[in-house]
Amino acid sequence: MFRFYSLVISLLLLISSSASAANSLPAANATPLDKQAVEKIIHDYLLQNPEILVEAAQALQKKQLQQQKLQQQDLIKRHAAKLFFNPGDPVAGNPKSKQVIVEFFDYNCGYCKRMNRDTQSLLKSKPNIRYVYKEYPILSQSSMQAARAALAVHQLYPGKYMEFRNLLLSQIGNVSEKTLPKSAKELGLDWGKIQEAMDSDAVKKQLSENIRLAGQLGIRGTPTFVIGNTIYRGIQSEKILIKALKEASSKS
Repeated sequence: MFRFYSLVISLLLLISSSASAANSLPAANATPLDKQAVEKIIHDYLLQNPEILVEAAQALQKKQLQQQKLQQQDLIKRHAAKLFFNPGDPVAGNPKSKQVIVEFFDYNCGYCKRMNRDTQSLLKSKPNIRYVYKEYPILSQSSMQAARAALAVHQLYPGKYMEFRNLLLSQIGNVSEKTLPKSAKELGLDWGKIQEAMDSDAVKKQLSENIRLAGQLGIRGTPTFVIGNTIYRGIQSEKILIKALKEASSKS
């Protein structure tokens, strides 16, 4: 509502300034109106036709949204290589598929935990898509530890990454210091080697690139999905993701 009134005020100011500018122009055989008279004419007309303000506000809002969409598409295009084809990213599904979903997520994000059920179901029903995981630990220090551990698992045991990821996202509440070694042990992984890899330059670089890329794209929260040239913020249903894939495929 506040945004609507802001738009209305902006429109009124624009109309008033335009009327004042028009009033200052000389016209043959015309009697100039003073500023007060012009404002009264505008005021009375708008009171009699209030729907004009609504239509103008809606048109202005639509234009602003379109501009934001174009800016978003340009950002995705400029960062497409790191976004869709970074070799350090864990990938599920068909690695050669042209249908791609990129997800930025945090292990301590409750919505990410809920979304994991939908995305796993999506991968089962649509095994030919390429699903790219962007570790984006922004909620806490334990989020960062979990992301480092997961990327270390991907580096050492790439075939176990998805199982490790799913175990962490299935935890109730935040990931703790005990969660990581417990999950590794459950999968038969060497936690000592994982700890060493967590401090590797490759893992640090990957996380740094993910965080920088998110900032460049204006991504501030999780989960966030990038499909085609569109960014989808927040929790999404499986149906919405499938629809987004279809729309992206039709435009490619």
